[in-house]
Amino acid sequence: MSNAVTITKAAKLAGITRQTMSRKISDGELSKNSEGKIDISELLRLYPDIKLDDTEGDSKASNFNATLHLDVKLLEQEIKYLKKEVAKLEKIVVEKDAQIDMLARQTDKLISMNEKLQAHALPDYSNRKTGSWWTKLWGK
Repeated sequence: MSNAVTITKAAKLAGITRQTMSRKISDGELSKNSEGKIDISELLRLYPDIKLDDTEGDSKASNFNATLHLDVKLLEQEIKYLKKEVAKLEKIVVEKDAQIDMLARQTDKLISMNEKLQAHALPDYSNRKTGSWWTKLWGK
């Protein structure tokens, strides 16, 4: 069996009329490929319990089912790997959030210390008159 079938063959496999199959395509529930045929995987997505009978022989159908089974196994492995990656990334995010919180606390401490230092700072002498002590004393 090829990887795609006609709308009529897909309807027959699914046990529905051709018109119903066409309606599912036009409603967007099912899609066609560029040749106007329906991929078997797309048909199995909507009708997982269909039996793939092939008039050309059972060997092609069993080969397709074996390939489909391998694809499912590969996808399951990929999902498992991606779940591990997501868990790692979530752990990194938690660690970064902890670092951000620590830096925010340290920043608050530094701001508080700076405010205390400014409160106890020496007076500003920049506006005082410059010159010798004699000039400052007698204003000449």
